[in-house]
Amino acid sequence: VSQSRYGSMLGGAHIANNVQKSLGIGEKDGAAFFNAYGDAVLQRWEALWDFIASVITTDEEIQAVSLAVEGVFAWVLNVLQADEQKGVWV
Repeated sequence: VSQSRYGSMLGGAHIANNVQKSLGIGEKDGAAFFNAYGDAVLQRWEALWDFIASVITTDEEIQAVSLAVEGVFAWVLNVLQADEQKGVWV
């Protein structure tokens, strides 16, 4: 579960940083989508994690949520791979 603490909010901020560095495109130039919370991203992420930890408290709940998350990511990966095979991402 600790690995799932680093999700799309932090990933988006990382992407925004790399887009800025490599392409010179910042929030005002069209890359705001990747950095939706700006400087507050870590605070927002910690607040979300605290909420999740307050409602998912037993080992059984943690296991069930972990399996569900893995299932969602497997589904997304399958969709992206199928689209790639169709040439959607070319």
